[in-house]
Amino acid sequence: EARDAALGAAEDGARENGAPLRSAGERWWRRYWRRAPVLNIPHPFLAPFWRYALYRFGCATSPGGGVPAGLQGPWVEDDQIPRWGGDYHFNVNLQQIYTLAFAAGQESHCLPLFDMIDSWMPLLRHTARILLDVEDGLWMGMLTTDRGRLLYHAPGCILDPMVSVWSAHLYWLYWVHTGDRDFLARRAFPFMAGVMRSIEAMLEDDGGRLALPMAVSPEYADRQVGRLGRNPSAQLAGIHWLA
Repeated sequence: EARDAALGAAEDGARENGAPLRSAGERWWRRYWRRAPVLNIPHPFLAPFWRYALYRFGCATSPGGGVPAGLQGPWVEDDQIPRWGGDYHFNVNLQQIYTLAFAAGQESHCLPLFDMIDSWMPLLRHTARILLDVEDGLWMGMLTTDRGRLLYHAPGCILDPMVSVWSAHLYWLYWVHTGDRDFLARRAFPFMAGVMRSIEAMLEDDGGRLALPMAVSPEYADRQVGRLGRNPSAQLAGIHWLA
């Protein structure tokens, strides 16, 4: 199927010496740059780098049927296995890619990512049910395929509530920047509530306070066991934000 789709795209592009494809591309980029903020940065590196970053973001996250950007976006090398398999890292890597949308006036570029995550809902509910024994929770894995399947099964890849919280934060930012109340009601709030329900199931009473008995401190320590502990500060900050 991928081969046939690629051949079809190549044939469409070659039609009339590529003129229709070039014309469509030029129209797309004109609309993109009209929405983008213009910054005058008096620095020989940062000024062109800002434009270059916006260009790369546009290439990697094009809405309208585009594929959400994994770790390498569309620039995955084809002569070797890419780092981390070119997968979807939800422990702030995806968030670092997509938060630029809100600074750059390109909120619609997040929609393919939301569509992909929304398509995983049965799996995310199943995972919360297995891990936490809740029927109305949502639980994301840290490193996944484009179908939401967990790729690595180390404890830190599973016991990381911030993965789901950071993803919920993207839904929230989309609502804040667009004011789309329908998106808030149908997509953002249900996702946030499902994540909060799972975290609630993890919390335990600790002398009148709530505590997180075990979670990962993201990107801390070289070994998985060194990242696991009680009440990691990043997790607590995320839970407070989500509440």
